[in-house]
Amino acid sequence: MYTSAARLLLLGMGADEQMGGYGRHRTAFKRGGWAGLGAELAADRARLWKRNLGRDDRVVSDHGREARYPFLDEEVVATLAATPLHLLCDPRRPPGVGDKLVLRLLARSIGLSRCASLQKRAIQFGTRIANKNVSGTALLSPDIALDELVHPSAALTAAEAASPAAAAPPRGKPRESLAKPTKRRAGGRLAAKSAAAAAAVAAVAAYARLPEGAPRGPLTALPLSRVSGRVSRGATLAAFETLHPDGLAVKPVSWVVGEEGLSMLLGAGTVEERLLRLGFEKRWIERRRAAGEAFRLALFPAEAAEPATWDGIFNVVRETFPEAAPKVLARAGELRALPFAELQARATAGYLRGASYFEVNEAAMAGASEDSRYLSTARLASEQCEGRVEEVRGWLYHVLGLSDLFDGAGSTVLPDGRRGVGEFLIRNRRVADFGEAFAWVELTP
Repeated sequence: MYTSAARLLLLGMGADEQMGGYGRHRTAFKRGGWAGLGAELAADRARLWKRNLGRDDRVVSDHGREARYPFLDEEVVATLAATPLHLLCDPRRPPGVGDKLVLRLLARSIGLSRCASLQKRAIQFGTRIANKNVSGTALLSPDIALDELVHPSAALTAAEAASPAAAAPPRGKPRESLAKPTKRRAGGRLAAKSAAAAAAVAAVAAYARLPEGAPRGPLTALPLSRVSGRVSRGATLAAFETLHPDGLAVKPVSWVVGEEGLSMLLGAGTVEERLLRLGFEKRWIERRRAAGEAFRLALFPAEAAEPATWDGIFNVVRETFPEAAPKVLARAGELRALPFAELQARATAGYLRGASYFEVNEAAMAGASEDSRYLSTARLASEQCEGRVEEVRGWLYHVLGLSDLFDGAGSTVLPDGRRGVGEFLIRNRRVADFGEAFAWVELTP
């Protein structure tokens, strides 16, 4: 028996749960296609911490060792979560090939060809104590050399392994952190709620990332009622750090959709067709694309939100824009009663000097403009602004995004006048604040 003096152990926990390594993942794929597989993986990730990590930590600690989990490193988890499912695993291929596909390909790329083709076998099956019908030898054979299972740069000689220097880092220096599991301070109920929210988001994201032509299960099988979504756009990674690309200071609130809107976004058709059905303006989509911006769908847990009605808008103004609230609320009755076309005509003939709300808004950069016709919150609240109803409507257009299609009914309005889907307003925030319960999905043309 080989005895090591090393105090830190690198464990592979999380690889199977994130890259489809279990037999039940194949079963889920057979029953529900890619969506079924995505839901099973999401459930595995959500329960990993309570099903496996606690047990393994106790076993390792009982032997005076500390465990590190490279596959549970935050960046690794985030990268795998953002990777299309069919690139992580392919249940259509045989065991030992399609499971943990990306990991096997990586092993081959660094020369671990024999290791990359080994079929997964649980330790209780390898010893034949749980299933006597499974051979304990699997694909292992005496002629497999150590450097075929362990990369040469990571292998230690017997002398190095026995050296005290290999056992632990020098005193006075912090241990290198390799995805040491974070302690959960929340109560069990709160942690379970967070895990369930993350699992719901992951299941919807897995469905949304299915490649074109891949078999899809019914949308009704997805937990859409527990997830909200928002279409965002940007030309840089910084634009996707917050729900709204213009940032927290410029856009304190964001428009989102619920189950109805997500069903439409996950449905058939091109990205443009789906955006148009959701209520986006064609000219706006074209300008965004001409500017080199990409579209992404943000997915996060459903929460209390203000419906996109006039009452909901006024509540948001009271709570989020107290400096603008007096002028806005003073015009509440007129805003409800007057059609957008009339307000636009007044503004064009007056303070917009021949332009439209849309044209002035498009000329602004990241929600800011030197043009006095662009009514920021500061300009509306200033003494120089009279606060006429057409000015207030301009502020609502520029700051809150109330386009000509908004009529206060609580749903999007399509260009042909038909009702779209329900929409809501929530506080804008950094996507990192959602933790694991968040996903970006590329909306490719």
